Amino acid sequence: MSNTRPSRLKPVRLDPLDSIGLVSKGDISLLDPKIQESYFSTIRSRCTQHLSSVQTPANSDEALAAAISLLSLQQSNNDNGVANAPLASPPSIEQREISSKDRDLSIILLSMRKLRESLVSTSRNDAFALQVYTFIIRSAILLAHPESYHPALLHLLRRLHPQNPLSKEEETEFVIYHVLDLACRQNDLAEAFWMRNYYGLINRHVDLLLKALVSRNWVLYWKVKSHLDGYSAKLAEWAEDGMRKNAIECLGRSYLSLKREFLENHVKRNWRELKERDGVTWACDGDAVIIRQMRKR
Repeated sequence: MSNTRPSRLKPVRLDPLDSIGLVSKGDISLLDPKIQESYFSTIRSRCTQHLSSVQTPANSDEALAAAISLLSLQQSNNDNGVANAPLASPPSIEQREISSKDRDLSIILLSMRKLRESLVSTSRNDAFALQVYTFIIRSAILLAHPESYHPALLHLLRRLHPQNPLSKEEETEFVIYHVLDLACRQNDLAEAFWMRNYYGLINRHVDLLLKALVSRNWVLYWKVKSHLDGYSAKLAEWAEDGMRKNAIECLGRSYLSLKREFLENHVKRNWRELKERDGVTWACDGDAVIIRQMRKR
């Protein structure tokens, strides 16, 4: 009769994406092409599922920001050789309320980096590599995570495309993303114009958006942004705060007072957000916003 007893310990549930490490940290599992393809299938499935689940909640932007902050902390600890190091101060309420979806996002983003590292290490530039990079770029743009899409975008255009050309439609698509990222997120308009000319990009919406950014035309910016596809509109959002700040300053120099409804409609934010997020110091008197008082003679 056997004396062995069933273990009372719960079996460890290991995430398939988390079970493989970074190539730069010595894990060579992803150097196998078959494992790369299997790993990508898991990433694509999980990322698609996550993106579909965060489209409806009103606080999805805050949830994504929390997950990305968590990812940055994990990467910092890994780089310093620290695993699950205790924080110096107690976690905030926001940190304690990070949901499983947010943690899943941090794993997905880190997995994208792992897969990109493995493809670079194996110098893979076939159709599969193109598929991986195009998927990562599009997904990371929607997740507003430039640490994932920016290096992937540069590698795609500078290394993969010359060796294994994209179709003309795909080349135009990713050149647009590159130009918009330069102009809207990096605020490098000179480089954006140079890159547009270098690739011979002809796109009316891109031209108008660049014109709006150069002239700081808030109305034109919003008009063009409403006609962009989802990926391009997400990139254009990086310039929104700066454009809004300039529009608020213009209103402040031009008016003594404004109707509150007009102000909120014009800058696309309610009064509370203008006070808290934009630092507006104007006074609100009922339905009127007092920008500055007339000087008494």
